[in-house]
Amino acid sequence: MPASNSLRPLVADTVEESSVTCHRQQGVTVNMMLNAMDFKTVARGKLPQESWDYLHSGAGDEFTFQENEAMFSRIALLPRVLRNVSSVTCATTVLGHSFDVPFYVTGVAMGKLFHKDGEKCMARGVSKCGVAMGYMVPSLASCGLRDIVASMGESLPRWYQLCVHPNATTTDRMITRVVNSGFTAMFITVDCPGVGLRERDMRHKVSQNGGPKASGYSMAVSPYLALSMDWDSVAELTRATKAKAKARGRGIDIFLKGITSLHVEFAVLADLRPTTTYAMLPGFDAPRNEATQQP
Repeated sequence: MPASNSLRPLVADTVEESSVTCHRQQGVTVNMMLNAMDFKTVARGKLPQESWDYLHSGAGDEFTFQENEAMFSRIALLPRVLRNVSSVTCATTVLGHSFDVPFYVTGVAMGKLFHKDGEKCMARGVSKCGVAMGYMVPSLASCGLRDIVASMGESLPRWYQLCVHPNATTTDRMITRVVNSGFTAMFITVDCPGVGLRERDMRHKVSQNGGPKASGYSMAVSPYLALSMDWDSVAELTRATKAKAKARGRGIDIFLKGITSLHVEFAVLADLRPTTTYAMLPGFDAPRNEATQQP
């Protein structure tokens, strides 16, 4: 959908317009936002510039970021006519959970850049939105795991996105907390051993609590990502996680998050690893990797 179909009067193209835009948006409600571009437009007007640049930045010159959006304009559907559509549903089952739609809210780090309650607000929102779907808790959350879990509705699937820490002991403690908190799926991020060169974000100095830290979000989190991750590391993490869950009488599904459909070699390797359960395709790779093909 072209951006022209969104709430255009709410877009602020200059610094001078931004205050007017924010004022106009005070009366905007969720019911007034009819498509994804509307949410994007309203967020741009409401968020501080540094928060927006983190949320909406891509790696490098953002060619991959732009291509990711452009790909949707090249998708053509072949409608089938004369089909009985009197009873249509988008409901499905994901990992044993009944979803109203095949969607989930993925893990977005640094939640307090967007709301004072950070990931707690996200967990509450997904739980109370009236649509059964999933929420993935990020490793680099700005709220404690216990507080996030307490904000999740009882029926909300507990999924966790694991960014492997360079310190093995720290990673093991993270996994223990995840298992003890009743998470039923863990998504090991494998497509960003290092952070992307997100230049727009790097122009701002942010940290998890909004205080000063050099070179924006990207550089702030880089010490928390293991550069040594390989297939053996994944196998060991999977074994350790499943053993911890089994000791508590539970099961846990393990995903490799970030293997694209174009990485045939990676998909085959993942399939050959008996400890790995699933490979998860990324929605897009633009924030971390420039000049990459998208799934």
